[in-house]
Amino acid sequence: MEPSFAAVHLVFSCPAGWFAVPASVSAEIVQVPELVRVPGAPEHVRGIFHFRGEVIPLIDLSQLFGVHAEPGRRALLVRSDKGNLALPTQTVLGLSELPGELEPMASSGFRAHLRGPAQVKEHSVFVLEPAGFLEFLGTARAGQ
Repeated sequence: MEPSFAAVHLVFSCPAGWFAVPASVSAEIVQVPELVRVPGAPEHVRGIFHFRGEVIPLIDLSQLFGVHAEPGRRALLVRSDKGNLALPTQTVLGLSELPGELEPMASSGFRAHLRGPAQVKEHSVFVLEPAGFLEFLGTARAGQ
């Protein structure tokens, strides 16, 4: 069954553009402490950090889009039943209800877990489907 996106989402930006995740998995915006690089990890895994007793990977959407920029020190903590991760953020627009069904950006790769775009204010926003994205990250290899 295709996920429905007619729900409230948290909208944020990174150097690659504007994105949204369901509010139900948006835990909080955190200050990213010093990262520990994971040997052999793909470039989009900027590193891991400890947060309240958990190890959280910082996944840089910009790197996945081929945009090379420093991720900054703030990140959105995303929690789902498939796992937890942090996504670097520049600006948090806030909560927005996204209308209707949105088409996947692609049929494979990480873009298969992005839907849209949806229009939020003056921004074109892509919705990240967290469960599928986490599954992709679990099987992704460098260069994909």
